[in-house]
Amino acid sequence: MGIAMFGFVSNLGFTTASILLESFKFALTIAFYLAFSFSINNSFDAEGDVLQKEKAEKNPVATGSISFKESIVFSSCLAFIGLLLTYIWFRNCFTIYLVLIVLSLAYSAPPFRFKSVPFMDLVSHGLFFGALLYFYGVSALGRVTIQNILIGFSIFIYSAFLELRNHLNDFQIDLISGTKTTVCWLGYEKSLSVLKVLLILHWLFLLILSIFIYPIIRFPILIFVALFALAGKWMRFDYYLRLTDICTCIVYVLILLRVFDTAFLQLGGCL
Repeated sequence: MGIAMFGFVSNLGFTTASILLESFKFALTIAFYLAFSFSINNSFDAEGDVLQKEKAEKNPVATGSISFKESIVFSSCLAFIGLLLTYIWFRNCFTIYLVLIVLSLAYSAPPFRFKSVPFMDLVSHGLFFGALLYFYGVSALGRVTIQNILIGFSIFIYSAFLELRNHLNDFQIDLISGTKTTVCWLGYEKSLSVLKVLLILHWLFLLILSIFIYPIIRFPILIFVALFALAGKWMRFDYYLRLTDICTCIVYVLILLRVFDTAFLQLGGCL
């Protein structure tokens, strides 16, 4: 939700008369998309989730609260309502929403089931739970700019990084359930090395964004990002990963504030 709203609010600015209404309508389309994504994933992950108590408790199909067939029907209704609302309210980016639905389905459901295809699990997650969500938000009220493309690349890498991190945590369960993720295919140690490469790429893109978005006060932002990136040498890796999330959010918020500041100055000039 945050990634999609990040893109949407970036183009919302101060010129839209019904800010709250437009934001609510957009958030509602995302809510149906997210509900579909998690619902369809629960439908096809029930067999594996039974093996892990924490996940089984969150999956109504795994607990037997609803049947697989009921879950599929429910998921389909969520997707249909989301598509209908998007077509009515944000027709100009309906195609992106449709691609999001299709990718989310292909990630969880056979015959594709990208989450069991090495590297496709990372790429697809980087798109349907990352860059495309952001571009859907951007396209809802405006055009995609070079700045948006840079941010989209950053979000893609970060989303793929999060997916790999999640699969590292689920390594044993995925092996038992036969889910052939990138981690299961490469092995734990090699996957950990890939995670570190993605982490480095993520920091590089944050540095590029800091230079591009903050041309005047770039030095303090660069120092902030650079020092945090180097802090991993003196911290436990799991703590560092969690703090990376916080730092990433801070940089994205700073980017959003910069966009608002630019929009406010433009509005003031018009007035």
